[in-house]
Amino acid sequence: MSLKRKEIRHAVVDMLRRKKTDARERVYGNRSQNVWNEHLPAIMVYPRSEEATERSQAPREIKRTLMLVVEMVCDGKNDDEAADNLDNLADQVERILGADDTLNCTVNDIILESVEFEQEEEAQKPLATSRLIYNVEFYEFVPEDRRDQKDIDDFTDVKADWDVGTANDPDPEATDEIELPQV
Repeated sequence: MSLKRKEIRHAVVDMLRRKKTDARERVYGNRSQNVWNEHLPAIMVYPRSEEATERSQAPREIKRTLMLVVEMVCDGKNDDEAADNLDNLADQVERILGADDTLNCTVNDIILESVEFEQEEEAQKPLATSRLIYNVEFYEFVPEDRRDQKDIDDFTDVKADWDVGTANDPDPEATDEIELPQV
């Protein structure tokens, strides 16, 4: 089921790279990317958590809400410039993701939930970071594709016994056997 998270993460990364933010090609799909001072500004996109609730039972459909983080790091000659650069980049990201609330039909909805800011006090040069936290809503069927599951037998035939419930006769009054065509 995590393939959908991967698809969402890649969709956001691709969108931010295509739309040309100040980070240019420095948009990464993970948070373990080493961001060096000479390669700033930079954006990292990663999942934080996910909630799942059952939407329907037959077939079983799950409503998922992924908390997706878009973390940005900017520098500047001083703290004010680093903060200004960060505000500009955050505005670009918000506008890009706000313009396509389905990520090109990848999800049901993406909406900004909160924003976090930090100023790096002990860095070699002034750095500012921000995390835009989005709730990404999407739906999945479980299992999504039964043909990939080797432990489930094909549905090839049906046998139904009809018993009117006579106490003296334990045998069914009628039996239907149906073989289903295989495609």
